[in-house]
Amino acid sequence: MLPYLLLLSRFQGPDMASLDKMAHNRDVAALSRFLTPDSLKPFNPLQVIKSNGAYEVGRFGWHALDLNPGPDSSYVVFSTPLTSEDVGEMVFQRLGAALKYIPEDNALGVKIKRHQFDVSFDISTKTVSITDSLALTSTGSGKSGYFLFRMSPYLHVDSIAGVSGAIPYVQAGGVTVMSKAAVFSGSSDVSVKISYHGVVNLPQYAGSIVPNEAQLTNDYWYPMIARWPAPFDITVHSPRGWMAIAQGNQVSMSEDASGRTTTFKMDMPVTYYSLSIAPYKAASQMDANRRISAWSLIRTPEQLQEQTELYKPILRFYNEKFAPFPFEGYGALCTALYGGGALEAYSFATYGFGVPEEDAHEPSHTWWGGMIDNTYLHSMWNESFAVFCEGLYARNVPIGNEGERKAAFISDADPQPSYNAASCQDASPWYGPAASDIGYGKGAKVLQMLEIELGRPMMLKTMQEWLRENPKGVPGEWQGYEKAVATATHKDYKWFFDQWVRRKGWAQFEVKNVAWDKGILHGSVYFSSDPYRIDCELLIIYPDGHWEFSNFDTTQMKAGDHFEFRIPMATKPKLVSVDPWRRILRDSREDEIPPQLSTALQTVHRYTDPRHPDWLGSIGGTSLDALPQDLDGTLLVGSPETLPAMGPLCKKVGFEVKGDKLTYERTTIDLKNGGAMALVDLPGGKHCVIGLGTYKVRPKYGRARLVLFDGLGRFLRGRTLPKTSGWMTFPLGPHMPAIDRKIS
Repeated sequence: MLPYLLLLSRFQGPDMASLDKMAHNRDVAALSRFLTPDSLKPFNPLQVIKSNGAYEVGRFGWHALDLNPGPDSSYVVFSTPLTSEDVGEMVFQRLGAALKYIPEDNALGVKIKRHQFDVSFDISTKTVSITDSLALTSTGSGKSGYFLFRMSPYLHVDSIAGVSGAIPYVQAGGVTVMSKAAVFSGSSDVSVKISYHGVVNLPQYAGSIVPNEAQLTNDYWYPMIARWPAPFDITVHSPRGWMAIAQGNQVSMSEDASGRTTTFKMDMPVTYYSLSIAPYKAASQMDANRRISAWSLIRTPEQLQEQTELYKPILRFYNEKFAPFPFEGYGALCTALYGGGALEAYSFATYGFGVPEEDAHEPSHTWWGGMIDNTYLHSMWNESFAVFCEGLYARNVPIGNEGERKAAFISDADPQPSYNAASCQDASPWYGPAASDIGYGKGAKVLQMLEIELGRPMMLKTMQEWLRENPKGVPGEWQGYEKAVATATHKDYKWFFDQWVRRKGWAQFEVKNVAWDKGILHGSVYFSSDPYRIDCELLIIYPDGHWEFSNFDTTQMKAGDHFEFRIPMATKPKLVSVDPWRRILRDSREDEIPPQLSTALQTVHRYTDPRHPDWLGSIGGTSLDALPQDLDGTLLVGSPETLPAMGPLCKKVGFEVKGDKLTYERTTIDLKNGGAMALVDLPGGKHCVIGLGTYKVRPKYGRARLVLFDGLGRFLRGRTLPKTSGWMTFPLGPHMPAIDRKIS
């Protein structure tokens, strides 16, 4: 490195106009020529200028800005309007003509201990004004005489003051730099008051203010140092009658002629802060000692009440399975200002749509992203945990038939090409959309495979252990969870994390030559990727139609260019199916997916019984004026008592209907407050779908081919089948019995 730096130090660095032009043109190759070699490891931070981050950061363009806090220090900031949980405001130190990257997680020896905010809005000018009495501590590390904090670049610092008066600072974009000597003056713990303001106008991307609502959610509206989690107190000033929704517990609310003042205390140290105000409609109810709430300008009171009902079992489940819920309540805020999706705030979540919704994802972030924080500077592990928790909840919540749930809500483990971009451990937002695919996708599928490896009770124990082990207010990463797994299991699972968390891609293998001979089932495993040690599941179906599940190690015995496995088995099977539930992250094929509602409903044409025009809401495709003779690809919505064609179809799947009551295997539902759907096999390999009843929230059916649901769309009963045909299934006898039974 030394010769490179000596060479570059002889030359004047590029002028700001040139750097700004390269940033504007997204010319990463040209900019990268100025980076020191160590700035390119483990990846080039400038790649985000092209990748647009995990959540489209950079969509409004990039600029290079000069940042010169003193005669002996010069920096360049690559700046762009920010959205939450993404990256930007990158800082590089000038070393002659070279640029040395200062990673955002380098705190330069200073940490935030607590914020105390006072927030006011001028709705007419779309302006927010904030003061933050910021408690800082010097850690004694970091050689630089300066430290910095980041915010969204639309916010302009007006003043910074300490106990002795004004503190000098320099701001460029969203980065503000101060001298350590000026701030700390020989003390390791100080308080400074930062005053700042800005015009908030990035609707459906970051913060936004409109005549009837102000939202700072999805925005960096607060100073951050290294994205280190910190607790806070906040006082919010809003117009009369407007409600403030902020994190933590509400402490007080008062109102006079000038407006409303609401205070909150957030003692859980977190990285991401949310705040919204408006004259919201609200609904709430108590569940044990928790108040469950919902707020919106765009949803009806009935819909808000339904959301509170949907949240109750979710919070109970996580409270019991992980650790006690840490707040007095939890809520959902639905607003048109927010973009697609939702954002966790630990004591509530903000939604751009989807309320009411049986959403188990955002509430899980109270534990995974809240109790254990994620900075998003290294990976998106907490999204992996949240997606995994969606499936964990759906498979195990005590609503309806839990055995039938377990099969219906297994998550598909199909790989995506983007999984080759980085490993789970390294897939930060710098990798762009691939980081989202890996964080929300691969990581969650990996956790589902670990659950299979450990069993559900031990999987929960590992998650509980991580919550105990991780120090409060210290960000987590995959390595911390790996340590918790070892602690909880008293076993070394480094091999699992090496191949699934620290390796790019997925397992590419094929099982061949499956046969039974003299009481032994044997086969061959050929890897086209590096080998993966997998406890691979097998479905074994015997001549009498009985079936059972078994497992084998994909690396059991090395045999030249492949592996062999052997399983003692007294009776010769009729059929063997490899990975019958498709839970392994591996190459897969379309013919492995059994017929199920989720795929059938993508292409059906709907015929509705004229006597039941209100049944099943908007489910289904194009409406048919008449019932076709060939029912293949048709969704029939109606009652067998008024639509004769439904009679034999209901009988075939086991639905008995009398008036507004439907019974399936001794379970009866009210079709005025719930419903049922089923995929029905027709002659010649054809299929149709039948549906009955009503819902308030669109039902969830996972992989099921038959489902009963309540009025809030929650799964009550179902039938889900494993793979019995297609790739990596092996008929070993002359006749394969029909498979049509539930799995429990």
